[in-house]
Amino acid sequence: MSKQSADEVCPYTKERQGWNKWAMRQATVRVCVGCDRYLPLTALIRITRRMTPEAVAAAAEAAAEEAAAEEAAAAEAEAVAALAVGTV
Repeated sequence: MSKQSADEVCPYTKERQGWNKWAMRQATVRVCVGCDRYLPLTALIRITRRMTPEAVAAAAEAAAEEAAAEEAAAAEAEAVAALAVGTV
C-alpha cells in the first residue's frame, strides 16, 4: 500500500455534516465527544476534572520529592566535578 502524498486529494468523502474544510477552519470546528457532531469551538464547553484534596497533597509531595532528588543529583555532580578538578 503506497503512502498518499500531502498534495493528493483523498478519494474518500468526509462526513463533515455540511461543513467544508475552509468553513471548519474559519469557525474552529471540533467534534463534540458526547454526540459526535461537528460544532464551532464557541458552542462547546470544556469539561475538567477537579482534584480531591488528597490528590493535591499527593501531587505536592511528589513534586517535593522530585525537587529533593534533583538537588541531591546536583550536589553529587558538583562533588564529582570538584574531584575531577582536584580541588578536594
